[in-house]
Amino acid sequence: MDALPGLVESAESVRTAALGLSAVLFAALVGLASVAVLDAWHLGSLFAGLRARSEYWRDEGGWAATRLLGELLTCRFCLGYHVSFWLSILTLPLVPTAWLLPFVWLGGRAVERLVGREAGTDHDHRGYG
Repeated sequence: MDALPGLVESAESVRTAALGLSAVLFAALVGLASVAVLDAWHLGSLFAGLRARSEYWRDEGGWAATRLLGELLTCRFCLGYHVSFWLSILTLPLVPTAWLLPFVWLGGRAVERLVGREAGTDHDHRGYG
């Protein structure tokens, strides 16, 4: 019976390590998916028309809401937070506990920024990055 508390502590430390490892894994998954989505939006020819409309909204939008939306959609830095957030929400059913969501979201954003810097695509019209 003396070994039972030690066994419970050992099982709890293994569970904590598994949660941490899954958070790192899902953060990497969200980060790489964010890179793909942001590159498709900012560099792909498929979205060229929508990008041009977003740039028009940013520069000459009639309402403040359309200017704000245009700014959000044309700024890679700004859009990256939203893309990584919604991708982490999509992976939420796979993550073991919901309290890991901020770690997966912001960790995924950090992975996306690192990959973008290494690939040379981490720039936008405002000079972030």
